[in-house]
Parts: sequence; structure tokens; C-alpha cells
Amino acid sequence: MPLLAIASRHFQATLIPACSFVIPRPISSFPTSVIPTSVIPTSVIPPKPSLASRISALSRIRMTWKSPPITASRNVFATIITGSAAAALPTVLAARASALTSTTPLPKDQRPEKIYGCEVWRKLDWLLAEDKEMLKVDNYPHLISALLAVFDSQISGGKRYDLAEEGLRRANATYFDSHTTDDTSLLTFAMDLTPLIKDDSLSVEDFTLNFIDRLKNDVRDRIRRFQ
Repeated sequence: MPLLAIASRHFQATLIPACSFVIPRPISSFPTSVIPTSVIPTSVIPPKPSLASRISALSRIRMTWKSPPITASRNVFATIITGSAAAALPTVLAARASALTSTTPLPKDQRPEKIYGCEVWRKLDWLLAEDKEMLKVDNYPHLISALLAVFDSQISGGKRYDLAEEGLRRANATYFDSHTTDDTSLLTFAMDLTPLIKDDSLSVEDFTLNFIDRLKNDVRDRIRRFQ
């Protein structure tokens, strides 16, 4: 599950799918803050009910930005945040696949600078520390409740996304490292998918399994050290 879901945005002539969060330029502060100060949402507008949204059971929101204007004539997106390549849910895997595919027709110099994959259900704690991308998300803590409010029917029905999401981010900030003090109060882990849009010859499968192989090797080495 990404940090934000958008109904649709055009990346040049290509449609970025729902369940991907696109950050317009400038992005010089990323990843210190997920939403740069120069690009602050001015409103969160729930989408009109549609058959597709009911069938997919995906809640979506549309963002209205102060600046810069989003056009289809230039590369305005520096970063895309979408689902992890090792996500547990098929809907998230599909969103990630669409986000990657949407950049393929573009010349490499017009593609996003970064693309990050996030995950909720399977988490990304299993990534080695050097493989984790740390996204500090404590600059706008008030947005968490506002954005999660789109799941009001589920929250009020007993699925407490509002408590779990903030708790998860706080736990990430504290438990990421055992020997340092916290330098942020809210932290999201991400998988850096950027190599997949920089090198079209890379296989998503091989790229993702390499993370798992590195974890396997690390666990094996630690076990052997203390046998």
C-alpha cells in the first residue's frame, strides 16, 4: 500500500495508475520529507463512486496542488512512490507493474529520477539495512489522519488503519537501529526500484529476488558465526 493513492495523473502522455503517488518537481528535499514544502496539497477530494472502484474495493483520492502546474508536455515528476516489487496483494503488484511500464515509452532523460516501492501487508523489515530506503514522514503528521479518513467505513467497522499506520511508522523510527537515538518520529521503509527504469534489460523478478538472496546470505552467515 503506497503512502498516497491518486485517482490518476498524466506522466507526459502516459497515465499513472491509481495506488501510485507522484511527486512533482522540485524535489530537492526528498527523501527528508515525502511531500516537499513547495508542493503542498490544498484539498483532498473523495472520488465519485464508480462500478470499477466498487469492484476493486480500492479507495482513491485526488490531490489538488498549489504549484507547479502539471502538464503533459514535460517531465514534471521527479519521484514516483508505488507498491513494492515483493508486495503480498495482487492489486499492489499490478499498480507497481503499471507504474514501471508507464515510464518505458519515455526517453531515459525524461523518466523520473526515483521510483520507490512501499509495502504494508508484508512489510519491508526483512530488507537488509543497506537495502532499505528510509522515508521520513514526520513533516506533516496531520496528513496521516486526513488521508486515512478515506477508509472511514472500514475504520469504523473495526479495521483500525488509523492506529496501525501511525504505530507502524513510529515503530520503524525506533526499531530501525538498536544503537542510535531516533532522528525522526515517523519512518516508512521503501524498496528502491529506480534501477528498473534506468536499465530496461533488468528483470523485475531477478532484481527482487536479489534482495531475498542477500537476506538469505546474511542469515546464513550469522547462524554459522554462532554455531
